[in-house]
Amino acid sequence: MLYNLPLISSKKIMKMQRETQNLHSCHYDFKQSFYTPFIIKERLAQKNLKEKKGNFLSKKLITHANKKLKRAKTKHLFFCKNSPKYTPKIPQITINANIFLCQNKDWITEYKQSIKPVICARFYIRPSWHEENRDYENLIIDPSLSFGSGHHATTAMCIDLLSEMELRDKNMLDVGCGSGILSLVAAKLCANIYACDTDIEACNQSKKNFAINNLSYKEIWQGSLQSLKQFEVPKSYDVICANIVSSVLLLLKKDLIFYLKQDGILILSGILQEHEAKILEGFKELTLLEKKQIDEWLCFKFIKK
Repeated sequence: MLYNLPLISSKKIMKMQRETQNLHSCHYDFKQSFYTPFIIKERLAQKNLKEKKGNFLSKKLITHANKKLKRAKTKHLFFCKNSPKYTPKIPQITINANIFLCQNKDWITEYKQSIKPVICARFYIRPSWHEENRDYENLIIDPSLSFGSGHHATTAMCIDLLSEMELRDKNMLDVGCGSGILSLVAAKLCANIYACDTDIEACNQSKKNFAINNLSYKEIWQGSLQSLKQFEVPKSYDVICANIVSSVLLLLKKDLIFYLKQDGILILSGILQEHEAKILEGFKELTLLEKKQIDEWLCFKFIKK
């Protein structure tokens, strides 16, 4: 329980943290999630908890906190490589310490096994370590920080719509390209690809994925749709895709409509069902051709008339 916790100064804890550089992580699990554990600095304790300098949480204060927490329990999980050196320090922090050695695992292999290929329309989207599926058009996308692997409903619906279209020699603009997955699909369908993202890492990842899949693009640049005029790219497009959250789609609506050719197609995704009315109102000057829905996510296909 909390009131049995040894009183340790923040300086001592910081010293232990410096000494245990191989300490990888510490996890706290509270039954009552609205309480958050923390280490409070001495000056803050003095100011907010009315503790004298050099003193720490009093028994009275801890007993009071324990009553507030009721049956809440705390778990401290420490992972360190050099167990004999660091485990003697653990009992100074924890109350009931169960110290044991864990078997080393190949976590990279474990992680890879957890990432499965996904089928979207006519495409088999897989990480590079999985074998190709000759019954589908194959796309290789390795996991990264950039959004877009085909597993999420918003991406899958966009791919469904693109797969149904005739894109040969069409100019397509992918706004917020992420991993480049929608651009890759369109490139497989012989479109001319232009893509942008405000995140430079996303742009780099998109370019990398094009190279891995032996596909070509016209231009990928860092910036929003509003920066398009700064680049030597077309100023109107046959198809524009934007798989972004609703609030950003509404911010970009004028530019999305402006850069869309007459009779051009606009595909919007990343829209929660609760935002449907706002999106339809925002893009009411376009004609809605199709609406898709998976769970709470929506995807719209518009045409500019």
